[in-house]
Amino acid sequence: FIKIFRENHSEVMSKDKRSLRKLRREVGVAMRALGSTHPARVGIVALLGGVGFPETLARARFEEIDND
Repeated sequence: FIKIFRENHSEVMSKDKRSLRKLRREVGVAMRALGSTHPARVGIVALLGGVGFPETLARARFEEIDND
């Protein structure tokens, strides 16, 4: 997910602990949601420097990203 954010916004968040904590929490919510519904939404308002991170994922895409 960090790579996707970097590609879309050219921001480096790997050293920002608060942003990483927000991302981990939302990814956990999305993972649980994918257990019961097909597409899940990861949406974080103001993830890094006021930039949001909206992403809708299917289970296969989630697993592909998670393996990276």
